[in-house]
Amino acid sequence: MFFSVLIALATGWPALAALVITVLYLGGPKPNERVVARIATSALVLSLGSVLVAAFRWLVSGPVDVRLGYWFHAGTYGFELVFLCDGTSIPIAVLAGILLLATCRFSANYLHREPGFARFFLLTLIFAAGMQLLVLSGSLELLFAGWELVGITSVLLVAFFHERQGPVRAAIRVLVTYRLCDIGLVLAVVFLHRAAHTTAFLDSMLTASGPMAV
Repeated sequence: MFFSVLIALATGWPALAALVITVLYLGGPKPNERVVARIATSALVLSLGSVLVAAFRWLVSGPVDVRLGYWFHAGTYGFELVFLCDGTSIPIAVLAGILLLATCRFSANYLHREPGFARFFLLTLIFAAGMQLLVLSGSLELLFAGWELVGITSVLLVAFFHERQGPVRAAIRVLVTYRLCDIGLVLAVVFLHRAAHTTAFLDSMLTASGPMAV
């Protein structure tokens, strides 16, 4: 159970840090740059630590399918909160965690006294939560949720210097690209549910090995 919660926290730590920064800004005097940077850095260190523990578990025991119940359930149909640690997800999750942490450390100095300092770190934390959710997800629904978080934050990060025309034009292209990709992902979710009655990767592969109900 501890390991299962730890995997979820790879996404949870950045999301929690983003919430903390938002509450600090809405609840009183704005925190200074050092506080914002420390909160973001600490969350990304903890997220990377969770991923490294998952990597060790994968190296020792092989692929791990983590099930944490259902995040939505109606009648006999539900969507599971499932994560998958295997040879595809773990290396990418580790690389993403390292790059996000390096970006956070560099940006703390690069964006010093920038008016959008806190906004950048808030977006970066949401991006980090979405990226780890996308990579470690064990089903297409969670992958799609992570993809959407990565997509919207990517657009806003590309357009970070929104007073300039170049970043805004680039952000529009990014937005259009993500929305076009959404079509394929939504169709994949619908077709897989129709064929296998689940989008959990391991379950759908087991269904594919036998007769599939269409």
